[in-house]
Amino acid sequence: MAVDEQLTSDPGGLFQRLQSRYGLGQDPLAMDVPFYPGAQREYSLETLRHLAAFGDMAILVTGARGAGKTRVLAELVRHESDRLDFQRLSTTDLASEQALADRLLAIAHQGLATGRTVRDAIYNFFKWSEKATLRGRRIVLLVDDADHMAAPLLRMLVAAFTHADRGQAAVPVLSGSDTLLDMLDSEGGGLQHQAHQIHLRPLNRDEIADYLRPRIAKAGGDPDVLLAASHLKKLHELGQGSFGRLKRTAPAVWLDMAGHQPSARRNR
Repeated sequence: MAVDEQLTSDPGGLFQRLQSRYGLGQDPLAMDVPFYPGAQREYSLETLRHLAAFGDMAILVTGARGAGKTRVLAELVRHESDRLDFQRLSTTDLASEQALADRLLAIAHQGLATGRTVRDAIYNFFKWSEKATLRGRRIVLLVDDADHMAAPLLRMLVAAFTHADRGQAAVPVLSGSDTLLDMLDSEGGGLQHQAHQIHLRPLNRDEIADYLRPRIAKAGGDPDVLLAASHLKKLHELGQGSFGRLKRTAPAVWLDMAGHQPSARRNR
């Protein structure tokens, strides 16, 4: 049975066994705090905070699944809610041009003006949003998993932003895979030059230890035991530098349920 299958079959029972073996008072893998600043995450967050407040480009937060993109966006909201007006766009808001226009008009507390098209509404929203910034709170449009949008709709969203005063208009912050850049550039869009990419790379072995150490200590465990060299090697191999995979596979590693996973090169 694969490690992921082992964990999803009985996650609660696995934690009880971790408690029994290592004396953990709580699950170190379920802790949102403290925010992990390593692997350039703190630098990425500070860049994101500055560009969201003062930048004139759309912002792409990219990385593999489980890289912590949603966590970085949550930290942005936690730090900047006093001076920025965050508006989340869900997948239902992005199903069509009409759905996007309806959501943007709702943010502006407006209806579609007579004689105006849906496209007009999307473009005019960004023009309207300049006034909100002048009143002191810039609007930030947060789109998680933006790579799931239809590429033409994604390009329209960014194009509408670029046709406004980009230093004042509502700024799109889009998270997803590296394909976001290709989506902006497809069909001759050329909009990748209007976006700033913040890429979250995978964690290396030392960074995995730095991430887990304070959580293990807070949970009442012994970091020297749970982060012994043999454990750390498997955590790195199975987690592949991903926060998401690390959370799923670490219990199996600590309970000696995870066998050695040969590398692709060794398999070949």
